[in-house]
Amino acid sequence: MANDLVTEVNRLKQQPGKDLVVYGGTSLVSDLLKENLIDEYYFFVNPVALGHGDQVFGGLSDFRQLTLKNSIRYDCGIVLMQYAPR
Repeated sequence: MANDLVTEVNRLKQQPGKDLVVYGGTSLVSDLLKENLIDEYYFFVNPVALGHGDQVFGGLSDFRQLTLKNSIRYDCGIVLMQYAPR
């Protein structure tokens, strides 16, 4: 599956048009992370502590550094953070 994912995402990136946006479950996002196919990360932090949940970064086998590009704090308490890989 990894080869199909890499091939298809790279094919989509070569097409003219705007950015690709992925709204997906942790499995898809984890696969994209493992293959270094994400150019920017947007994290929405909600002011809720659950104590459990799905891990997006749990399947990584190496350390990844990110650079904060922008952050926005909303009146409702949500914070949006934009990161790029180093």
